[in-house]
Amino acid sequence: MTNEEILKTIETSDFLNGGLLNPKQQDRFIMYVKQFSTMLDACRTIVMTQQVQDIDKVHIGEPITESAAEATEQGSPNNEGSPQYNKVTLTAVKTRSTWNISTETLQNNIEQANFEDTMMQGMTQRIATDLEMLSIQGDTTAGSATKIARLLNRLDGWDKQTENAHIVDVNGAEVDKDVFRLMKRALPKQYRGDPGLRWIMSDALVDDWVASLAEDKVAGVYGNAVEGQGLRPLGIPILAAELIPEDLPVPAGAATPAEAISHVYGPYTIVEGSNDNLDIDFTDAADATTSVIFTLTPGTLHAGQIANQINTAIAGVAGCTGEAVATNDNRLILRTKDVGVNCEVIVQDLSGPGADGAETTLGLDGIDVDGTATGGDVLEGSFIWLTNPQNFLCGLLAGTRMFTKFNEKKDTIENIVYNQIDVNVENLDAVVKAKNVRLAGL
Repeated sequence: MTNEEILKTIETSDFLNGGLLNPKQQDRFIMYVKQFSTMLDACRTIVMTQQVQDIDKVHIGEPITESAAEATEQGSPNNEGSPQYNKVTLTAVKTRSTWNISTETLQNNIEQANFEDTMMQGMTQRIATDLEMLSIQGDTTAGSATKIARLLNRLDGWDKQTENAHIVDVNGAEVDKDVFRLMKRALPKQYRGDPGLRWIMSDALVDDWVASLAEDKVAGVYGNAVEGQGLRPLGIPILAAELIPEDLPVPAGAATPAEAISHVYGPYTIVEGSNDNLDIDFTDAADATTSVIFTLTPGTLHAGQIANQINTAIAGVAGCTGEAVATNDNRLILRTKDVGVNCEVIVQDLSGPGADGAETTLGLDGIDVDGTATGGDVLEGSFIWLTNPQNFLCGLLAGTRMFTKFNEKKDTIENIVYNQIDVNVENLDAVVKAKNVRLAGL
């Protein structure tokens, strides 16, 4: 089915009475989740019929063939094959997705009567993104201080589970042909011939690899890659997974700036007199601090628009060595232009009764970070997997529940979706993970 065909199958009217999806609706929902996910579409998806479910697997890891003479029985009874039978257990845990629509939004939007269905489709797509992020980045120690943490703390995802796989630590190196060679060499020989093998990496690392081809003067390959044709380092295709993180701490080979990233995704709603002020302190390499205090323009703004406003305000302050940029997932980064241990970024707390600080709305509350000397960590790291994506398991328990009800006290339509999910790795021996891979500088 095309995206459009799947979208048409999920309508608010299906769920107005709330409750358990019927089998056809469940199939459509899972199809929708896979359609808008890279890894959940590529991995082995299992529709679980019970909360705890075992997946059987068999492994034959040693030779079962030996020399044999004519008209003689087998020489060594110890050479009889002994397949190892094992199980991978999936234990589905509950997640809850919620969103509200006010009556005023329904009245004033351009789509009028179709808006609620469009919102349902958009939110279901967001659920697909959340489940993929949880599957990759899940960490039960993430805490609950932010929305991202409250998503990720539900289970340990593939990133954390593969810390016990074959590890290649590149210690802050950028992606290049040597990284791929080291990873393939670390993969046990019995898995190297698997036609389903993929390099699984973030899209930014894919772009870095394409750029490196130009630097190495691999002209024909580079030209094809820029035109969107497939890349196959060492003959193995690349699978670009956008939700593999790109802001992990990674060792830097030189002194670094102070850099802070917001923990809230845009767009951000800025209201005049309520949350429209920011106070940012940038300290340079000479240990001189410049304070930038300014007022944001009200509205619903993406991270790039907020960054532009911050940089405009900074431009009018003499001696300021800071800047703001937007990430590709619509978050903000504040950083100093100087490098070294004296560099610092602090976002002052303007929140509280009668205050109008924007730091909490933007996810910049509590920011106080320093630069590092040579060899310190920067938040520019990622990782690469080498494995067959089908080696990654994602179990979704049949029984998704959707509820839609009207809250007359708030004059809003409230929507809640409950899912149950677990992820696992079938065979860690068939996974190589390169860690501490640094994004290339731009």
